[in-house]
Amino acid sequence: MQSDREIRGILSQARVVRFFFEHSDTATAIEHQLLDTSLEKLGLVTRDVVCVSPDTPVLKALSLLESHRVSSLPLVDNEQLVGSLSLSDVKHLARNRQLTRASCRELVQAARYVQGLREGQDKAAVFSARPQASLRYVLAKLIATGAHRIWISEAVSSVTSSVEPSTPASNRRASVSSASSQTVPVDLAKYAGEFGDRVCGVVSLTDILRVLMDSAPGPRLDPDYNYASMD
Repeated sequence: MQSDREIRGILSQARVVRFFFEHSDTATAIEHQLLDTSLEKLGLVTRDVVCVSPDTPVLKALSLLESHRVSSLPLVDNEQLVGSLSLSDVKHLARNRQLTRASCRELVQAARYVQGLREGQDKAAVFSARPQASLRYVLAKLIATGAHRIWISEAVSSVTSSVEPSTPASNRRASVSSASSQTVPVDLAKYAGEFGDRVCGVVSLTDILRVLMDSAPGPRLDPDYNYASMD
């Protein structure tokens, strides 16, 4: 916004996160250390997540979103992650009032169907990563998928067993490529969440910006300035 109050553009969370990631090749050693830190060590694994079942009525889910002041809810069936309902899906209620009497599963299915028609491709209902995943991996995943959040999940078997998979690590390695030129190598068994995992947290763009701000060098925020003002 210029001095004449004319709006010239908008700075979104997604653009800030994308800028940081795409310029991480010039990051300091401390910033690279932060990017390679796991979600668990960053304190983003809470294991206290508000969940609903796929058969939960939509109106009850909306009430939970409001009362807990969250923007999304994981759909959990038998303690396993099977989908996600977010505030962005609510707009579909205005297009089809019958969905107000539907279940969360039906609303998500309707939302994905409309997205498929409009964009010519289906979108995954949920993205997830393991607690051991690095912040660098999550940034690449968010940018590549255009998602605003990634659920943190762990294999159900990991709760009762600590045995490592027998598949050689060399056969499990892959990469996540964002829209930038960077390619982040990952160990799928260690980083990538899977369908049926147990939810243990969530990482949003807001969480990532908070982590970056807390680790940024230089002066802290001015406690006497109202950052919500128009000045």
